[in-house]
Amino acid sequence: MAIYHFTMRMVQRSKGQSAVQVAASRSGTRLYDERYGRTRRPVRKDAPCYSVILLVPRARWRERAILSNEVEARERRSDAALPREIEVALPVELPLSASIDLAAAFADAVFIRRGMVVDLNVWAQQTEHGQVLPWASLLLDHPRDRRRRFWPEGPGVE
Repeated sequence: MAIYHFTMRMVQRSKGQSAVQVAASRSGTRLYDERYGRTRRPVRKDAPCYSVILLVPRARWRERAILSNEVEARERRSDAALPREIEVALPVELPLSASIDLAAAFADAVFIRRGMVVDLNVWAQQTEHGQVLPWASLLLDHPRDRRRRFWPEGPGVE
């Protein structure tokens, strides 16, 4: 039987968080943070089994470092709300490839069709009993930014 888990939270500067740090942690890669002038390293030692940035066809960014630094740069306030993060459990009954397809289909149906950019990372954690627990982390752009930054002509979702 599937276990339901869905968490949505905002990355907030007032809590000492950074869009670049969260992107580095979720993707398992090192990213250079232009705001602070240092390289952000992932907190976890393991890496996701699947990592991709999903975009609408006319989006400008395809690299995680550029996208996360742009999200960080557009907000100037010390208490700014940066991107949103969604964490969702995937069914253990599905093979990992089907779980990845399910997470990508969810991101496409709910966010990409509405003009958002999604940084999708799928993890497969191994329990001490040998069971694989897949889950996905989706890092989303801030909704109001779709009009100003990601596309010069506005979102215009077709």
